Amino acid sequence: MTQIITEIRSIVENPKLVHKRRRQITETATKLFATKGFHSTTIRDIADTAKVSIGLIYQYVEDKDDLLFLALAEAINSYSREIPKALDGITDPLERFRACFTAYCIVMNKNHSAAVLGYRESKSLSPERLKIIKMGELETNKILEETIADCVKAGVFKDLDVNLFNYTCICLAHSWPLSAWRLSPQRSIEEYIDGLLDILLPSALASPANEAGQQKTTA
Repeated sequence: MTQIITEIRSIVENPKLVHKRRRQITETATKLFATKGFHSTTIRDIADTAKVSIGLIYQYVEDKDDLLFLALAEAINSYSREIPKALDGITDPLERFRACFTAYCIVMNKNHSAAVLGYRESKSLSPERLKIIKMGELETNKILEETIADCVKAGVFKDLDVNLFNYTCICLAHSWPLSAWRLSPQRSIEEYIDGLLDILLPSALASPANEAGQQKTTA
């Protein structure tokens, strides 16, 4: 899938070094933004935590806005990279849906801080950058929507509202990072995913026969 291109000025011209340093700085900034807040975090905070100089950071980005954009763009790009890999070689429509939803939740868990950051601070982006992030998220959401549509087409799912069911799945996946303080002490991310599928699939499957097949697959 198409990756979000972040055209941000850098004094350093070596692409590999830019990628390495920006990743280091952005990972630190993401965690600080998510915990302290975007506006309360300073470039000095980021430099001290990342154990680099303030001057080094300014070689790769111009300001905190660049780092916020990089953090949210990387989260979206990780979905574009990882979810298609999880679907590789799977042809059965129901198994593709399960694999896709599972991968979405797993990537969400890996990008926990960025997910929380997106909800809290995306409003701090410029209108142009916010539009890019929104479009990127919609595109990645289509991966899951396509697996749902394929299940409907194959008769595995009933003739449901594909867009609404997809939105429901996405919202439930997002509930993990938003409520991790409450959910994670009680269950693992894998147990959370299995629990959601136990709730989602009975409402979507077209017939008891398909539900029996789902239970057999789960077992």
